Amino acid sequence: MLILREGLSWQGFHYICSTFDSINFFGFIEKHFVMYKSKSRRTNREIEEDIYRAVSAIVLESGVESITLKLVAEKANMDIGVLTRRYRDDDALIQQYTERFDGFVNYVLGLVDQETYSSSFEFFSALSEMFIE
Repeated sequence: MLILREGLSWQGFHYICSTFDSINFFGFIEKHFVMYKSKSRRTNREIEEDIYRAVSAIVLESGVESITLKLVAEKANMDIGVLTRRYRDDDALIQQYTERFDGFVNYVLGLVDQETYSSSFEFFSALSEMFIE
């Protein structure tokens, strides 16, 4: 997209362009116009990956309680409107993010025999070690 700088009308631009040869024309364009490159569009999959990467970074930095749509939008380098169309609020984002790991968590829970532990503390300590490994 080209935008005219102040002081030059479209008629003036047309007149000037008709008087330039092709070599001088590009120098004139660079001098009197601001060139804007359009943003490349991300696919839905890329957007989703960027969102989840941003959420993961926030969780690692300051915990789940710090997740907000605004912060995720900043970290994912996107407009907050993209997030509000996908998630109604912060809790919906957190819920969808954690649902990605439900299968893995259920699998690990199935590996641990709860009967071998005398307290819930021992059970969850063993469980957390499995996640760290």
